[in-house]
Amino acid sequence: MMTPGEYLRRRRLSEHLTVEDVAGRIHSWPRLGLDERANWIRQIEADVVPATFGTIAAIGHIVPIDAQALAALDAIRLGIGERVPQLCAHCAITPWQVIPSHALWSRPDLCPVCEKHGPPPGTEVTW
Repeated sequence: MMTPGEYLRRRRLSEHLTVEDVAGRIHSWPRLGLDERANWIRQIEADVVPATFGTIAAIGHIVPIDAQALAALDAIRLGIGERVPQLCAHCAITPWQVIPSHALWSRPDLCPVCEKHGPPPGTEVTW
C-alpha cells in the first residue's frame, strides 16, 4: 500500500525533480533555508511528518498531484478510509491524469507511460 509521503515522492520523481528542486521553489513561514526545506520535504516523503494543506498546495504548483487520491491514501493511513485509489505503482499517476485521457491501462497498477517508456528513475517496483 502506497503511503501519502510515498505518493508525493513518486509524483516528484516522475517529473524528474530532486528534493532540492522542489525545496528551492517552495517558500516557507517561518523562513527556512534550502537545506531545512529539503529535509522537511524528505520527512514528509518518509511519512515522518504529515504534509499540511498549504504544503500540499505548494507542492501541487510544482508537481501534478491528484488531491482526491492523496486524501484517500491519508484516510487509509489514519484508519478512517478503505477506498484505495487506482495509481500507477511507479509514478503514482491516476487514470484521470494520463494524457491522452482515453489511454487504456493494461494493468490496474501500470500506466501507459510507464509501460511504454519504463518507470522514472528511483520508482522501480518489483512485482
